[in-house]
Amino acid sequence: MPNARKTRKAQAAKRKKRRQRRIYRTILTLLIIGSAAALCLSITPIRETIAAFWPFAGLDSADSELSENNALTDSAYTAPIPSEVQTPTLPEKPGAPEAGELLENNYIFQQLNEEQKAAVRTIKNGMMACEEEIRFSTPISLENASAAMQVLNDQDVELIHFEGSSGWTFEIDSQGSVAAIQLGYTMTPEELQANLQALYAKADELAAQTSGLTPYQKTVFFNDVLVDQTEYDLDAANAHNAYGALIENRAVCDGYTQAMNLLLARSGISSISMHGFASASSAGHSSNDLADLQPEYDEEGAVKVPEYMVGHAWNAIRLDDGWYYADVTFDDPNGEDGFGKHRYLNLSFDDLRHSHVFAPWQPLAPLYPVENNTTYSWYVQENRQADSEEQAKEIFLQQLEQKEPSVVIRITDPQAFQRISDDRQIIASLWADNASNVGWDHGLVSVDELLQVIEFSLPYLE
Repeated sequence: MPNARKTRKAQAAKRKKRRQRRIYRTILTLLIIGSAAALCLSITPIRETIAAFWPFAGLDSADSELSENNALTDSAYTAPIPSEVQTPTLPEKPGAPEAGELLENNYIFQQLNEEQKAAVRTIKNGMMACEEEIRFSTPISLENASAAMQVLNDQDVELIHFEGSSGWTFEIDSQGSVAAIQLGYTMTPEELQANLQALYAKADELAAQTSGLTPYQKTVFFNDVLVDQTEYDLDAANAHNAYGALIENRAVCDGYTQAMNLLLARSGISSISMHGFASASSAGHSSNDLADLQPEYDEEGAVKVPEYMVGHAWNAIRLDDGWYYADVTFDDPNGEDGFGKHRYLNLSFDDLRHSHVFAPWQPLAPLYPVENNTTYSWYVQENRQADSEEQAKEIFLQQLEQKEPSVVIRITDPQAFQRISDDRQIIASLWADNASNVGWDHGLVSVDELLQVIEFSLPYLE
């Protein structure tokens, strides 16, 4: 398998180089044939065209790329326009969407127009057969093709073989419509089927362990499974999909996100992937700067990632009273900052927006849910949210009495948060007066200024 994977990677690299060469030839041709270039530019401004293909799944700024539009002349697979997506035979899961229904039930997919949905189904069928070129029997608009590819790339958990981070190539006809799409894959059809079987079996094994839990409790369980079992690894072979997170236990942000989507779906809970920018610390900016972030473009018209941020993916989860936001990747500290694993679990939009921006200029951004629900926030459900200094002290003492290994407190009052984060003695006095069995080895572990969260370690003495 390692040799086969290396071979597939080498083949994918060659395909990518061939696509790049075709791009250069196409650009040169368009420059020479001025009338053709004028036609393309009259359809979509350069900046809008580029923005329509950004960002991709696998949004780490170091390896994000723009997709390419170029004329293709190779023979192509002509996909029919299906009424539904053809999918592999996978285990049934009572009470949850079946295989192939996950995308159809996706909140983003359901908001597409009928032409876009038909394009998604056509492309999906070709992709499940690992067709490297999918040609439309009738060309479709650039807008619809872009929306279809973005939904498949961002939301479809079954496309674990798709080289989404390398982009895709559109063949544009003389009318400015998309006649075909060229794609690359990391698996053969047989490998895809076998790996999907294994992925669904693992997801259902974990989902079965949540029997009897409330939807909120399921989000905590799945968050903890992914944090405990998955290592962040940008170089992993399947870093950008659920297979990497759940089977190989190595992934990056969109691998965590897709795994969370699959686990929740197999447990009857709706969720989606969201894409944009994020910052794990407040270094270099204020929360107001981040919340009001506006796009900047480089010389080629591509959106620039701010220095203090990275391209990122996270989840929106629909619970009883509406949508919440969760970032499992940020909940997995990998020992870097000492924080617990529920810091970004079930936040409101206003809480999330100080560290995450889904970039309103992205094509799918208008379809993202924006809600400010707090009932099922981890901080509220677990009594870790304080509105004042006195309430923060009460929560600390309660956790101290229960001998919690660490205490995470979110303090919503900015002044109270600042006082406690600046002055250790406020907590140290409680420690000294009420906990003779607690050591003072670490004290204040970490402060998250964006969320106004403070975590304390409690090294109990034997």
